[in-house]
Amino acid sequence: MSENSTDLLAQSEAALFRLHAWLQNNGWAGFDPYDLQHLRQQVPTLLRETPVVRWPVSLLFRLAEQFPARSRSVLIPRRIYPKAMGLFAESYAVMHELYGGGAYLTLARECADWLLRNPSAGYSGLGWGLPIDWQGKTFYPQGTPFPIVSAICGHGFWRLYRLTGDPIYMDACRRICEGFVHQLQIDRFGDDRLCFSYSPLDNYHVHNVNLTIAAFLIQVGQSIREESWVQLGHKAANYSLAAQTADGGLPYQDLEQVHREHRDNIHSGFEVRAFHALWKLTGRPVYEQAFRRYFGYYISHYYGEDGAPWRNPGDSRVVDVHGCAEASLLYSQVANDEQRAVVPLRKSVQWILDHMQSPKGYFIYRSINQGNGLEPCDVPFIRWGQAWMMRGLTAAIRRGRESHGF
Repeated sequence: MSENSTDLLAQSEAALFRLHAWLQNNGWAGFDPYDLQHLRQQVPTLLRETPVVRWPVSLLFRLAEQFPARSRSVLIPRRIYPKAMGLFAESYAVMHELYGGGAYLTLARECADWLLRNPSAGYSGLGWGLPIDWQGKTFYPQGTPFPIVSAICGHGFWRLYRLTGDPIYMDACRRICEGFVHQLQIDRFGDDRLCFSYSPLDNYHVHNVNLTIAAFLIQVGQSIREESWVQLGHKAANYSLAAQTADGGLPYQDLEQVHREHRDNIHSGFEVRAFHALWKLTGRPVYEQAFRRYFGYYISHYYGEDGAPWRNPGDSRVVDVHGCAEASLLYSQVANDEQRAVVPLRKSVQWILDHMQSPKGYFIYRSINQGNGLEPCDVPFIRWGQAWMMRGLTAAIRRGRESHGF
């Protein structure tokens, strides 16, 4: 183990403990990149369309976007985000595995207990969404369960079950899978392919969601011997396998449903990790091949030679905290199986620690390069930033400790 590798591991642990201290002072609630959109939707349509009101309202939101931190402290209530709680649950469980003692496990259980007390109401199974309205191509009222949120919470419950053996956590995993099977639209393509919908309210074919569901169904199905879930998982994976492009990547959504293709670091990373998980769960060569091809695409499109995890393919101008966390998590997860991940893990973690953590302990939202150096967007978003970075750091530290350095 080199001296630099030892030093980076120590730096990473110090960064994690600073983030933990900030979180203990801040609490579980916070702001989100999309909470201003939610506030805008609360303005009645009649007022938004009245000229005497429209311009002041428009000016207010322009100022809010220009001063994101200050405006939120005045306009936006702090909220608890279920996805953040799932990520914190898994991260604190990992910290318990790394450092022992009861404090981190207590925090992990606290997050899991909050999730069990606050599921989305009115849906079968178990699921969670956002505490704000979300306007995409479809309008999603707050509380609509999103399977990607539910699966991420499921990872926290799975880790806690493996750590404690408490059946309440396995029961949560089982009920999450029931939600996938009974809440969502399932579009079938022949006998061997299907796609789960993005939410219960649409029929969108989004590959990171479909693959994450597939891996979780197989993981839980194998554990509780529910073969029908395992088969559903394989058929869902087959759908996304068939969509993998010649360069190894995947579009965000089925190209027949969109006018133009979109890709980004965050969702590509989800998909690479899902293919890797499918391979490790099943041993099937087709998943290994898909993982290695997609990893080659990821490393060539989202990784700067200085270690910066670019948000958009081949574009070094924007680094987003969620993409930073995804790079750290992805490289850490696959490094034992993919030699090409080892150096990017080390260089990306170093870049992130050098550029993205505030002296106060939290991680900033974005770092933007406009040609004259990096310009930080210094907002501590709880779900988008702090929860994902805690998960990315715990994964990197675990990998570093197990391999005696980065």
